[in-house]
Amino acid sequence: MTSIMRQKSSLNKTTDPLKIIFLIASLICALWVTAQSNPDMTNLGSIINSDQVEYAPSISADGNTMIYQSNKEGNYELFMAHRNQNGIWSSSEVIESIKNFGSDDVLIAGSSLSYDGNYIYFFASYPGGYGIEDIWYVEKEGESWSNPINAGPNVNSSGYEGFPSISADGSTIYFMRTVKSPYPGKFCYQLFSSEKDNRGQWKMAQPLPYPVSQGCENCPRIMSDNETLIFAAIKEPSDNYEIYQSRNLGGGKWSDPVAYDFINTPLDDKYGTIPSSGDIMYFNKDLGSGHDIYSIPIPLALQPRKVVNIQGVLKDCSTGKPIEARIDIFENGKSMGTSGLKSNAFDGNFTVVLKTGASYEIKIAPRGYVPYSIVYDLKETNEYGLINKDICIDPFKIRQHIYPLIDGDTATASIFVDDVMLQDTTDVFVVEASNNYSIRIEKEGYKTIKQTLRIPAETRTAHLHKSYKLVATKPQLNLRVVNDLDSLIKGSLLQLYDGKIRKVVYQGKLEEGLYDMELEYDRKYMYKALASRHFYYQGEIDLTGINYGKNINEVAKLTPIEVGAKITINSVLFETASAELTENDKIELKNVINVLAQNRNIILEISAHTDDVGTDGSNLKLSEARAKSVMDHLISQKVPARMLTSKGYGESQPVVPNTSEESRALNRRVEFRVSAVK
Repeated sequence: MTSIMRQKSSLNKTTDPLKIIFLIASLICALWVTAQSNPDMTNLGSIINSDQVEYAPSISADGNTMIYQSNKEGNYELFMAHRNQNGIWSSSEVIESIKNFGSDDVLIAGSSLSYDGNYIYFFASYPGGYGIEDIWYVEKEGESWSNPINAGPNVNSSGYEGFPSISADGSTIYFMRTVKSPYPGKFCYQLFSSEKDNRGQWKMAQPLPYPVSQGCENCPRIMSDNETLIFAAIKEPSDNYEIYQSRNLGGGKWSDPVAYDFINTPLDDKYGTIPSSGDIMYFNKDLGSGHDIYSIPIPLALQPRKVVNIQGVLKDCSTGKPIEARIDIFENGKSMGTSGLKSNAFDGNFTVVLKTGASYEIKIAPRGYVPYSIVYDLKETNEYGLINKDICIDPFKIRQHIYPLIDGDTATASIFVDDVMLQDTTDVFVVEASNNYSIRIEKEGYKTIKQTLRIPAETRTAHLHKSYKLVATKPQLNLRVVNDLDSLIKGSLLQLYDGKIRKVVYQGKLEEGLYDMELEYDRKYMYKALASRHFYYQGEIDLTGINYGKNINEVAKLTPIEVGAKITINSVLFETASAELTENDKIELKNVINVLAQNRNIILEISAHTDDVGTDGSNLKLSEARAKSVMDHLISQKVPARMLTSKGYGESQPVVPNTSEESRALNRRVEFRVSAVK
């Protein structure tokens, strides 16, 4: 996008009307000559092209998927187009994960679709990068794409990196960085490359040598043969970019660039891409109707070295599930070091591009599977070829059985092998001889087991068995004493009573309002939490029948002693039209008696309520009778009468609508509210 905008700058600087007319006429003439001299140049049509800008195409190995840049929907975005079996471009859509990763003003451009179709490299001005514009990539995840990932500091710098191109084996990336331009009004760049090490990490990028680098290059594209590089450059006597080709001769040397005169024009020419077939090039050109993407046949002498595509799906023979695996290639018995080539984790798809004129062995050895290899002898092949080869691999026959034991019996537990959890229904996993595996066994209430499982190299048996004894942890109490705002009450007091041994096991002050303690199995605990100017709180922890560890999170919420505060107990409920207390009611009222015994400086209002059965007047009298019934009972239990008042509210304050017998029962209640604090 920026390059297109920059190309317009020289025209904008011209103010002489006659010069402008002459320049426009010259351009139209040049474009007409270009179109007439290339009758085989074909516009890709409206599925891809629009009345806006389409540029910088990148093509898959099989030529059926294209990534390109366009502003047809407003902002510049990356689009993906597909060609059907009839050779027609039939769909084109925005790549959402790339679009949605940054804000609307982020620059996204210069895509490179890997030849296997599993990665898209591009440059963008996303935040969080290393420089102004960095190189990023996404990986195919089924029918969608991952979030963008930065290519890292060995590729990116504090400045600008753009227009990446990934090699067919995924092991080398080419891109460009800005340099000082020797041509007024032109933006110049230097081409760089970075290779992956044996760990799959990018090495520090290095500039391409002369004769590729001569001062002003742009837009590199490495072809499927991994040796033919096409790029744009400004070379005398032209003062515009033209497309050139150079071949990697090995040993860090490149051939002299050869111009693509069959396509170059008096205007800037860039952004060529060629599928593995090597006989057609896709590029963008402005022929007067805007930047569109075209195709054109390539003269035989300029075609890349012929290759054969091996493509297919790698899967598990037993389950049919896709396998992600590194693919190693040996050319004439020597490793090609293709550390960047692997099958896709989501669908198992892979593409291997092999140059003709040599013999190759493809080796695939995913962990836990029988190694697979296949030989392709292409010594006598001199034409492009496409071989569809689906591969299934058998799991290795050593099966490791894991047995978690509790008191000698097999138990269910979560088993992790190299941090990957086994399925809940099995304790068996496939292992390889001479490898080590990290085993982790987790079960709530038991100590986590972490061990290394070593499989000797000489192992030949089909099944291995290993048991692990699980040791129970003790129940862990985590208690918080809080106020009505859920804030910790510092300096609160706690008493913890063990009902089995009938003994107070803890009694003390909680400086921070927190208490952690290991409890014993098969016990019932009671506790009481107290704090100044708060009602105390009683709770119970029932571990009866529990013989393993568990986390017990208790919250003791204390109500402040203040006017309007309520004492929370299980409701005192009455039968319809009755003011008689039941035995259960009297048991509940013991909690009120205990609160009053601890807080002699309060006056408590006993508030009674009824349902809506009966008249307002009768319900008011009934509620007054119920309140007095409760007060009389409390006084009979030695509560001073001066601490109590009673009031009936009738049916005026229901807690739930009186729509059923159950809801009416909830409304027949007694509440206790602090009416004064002395």
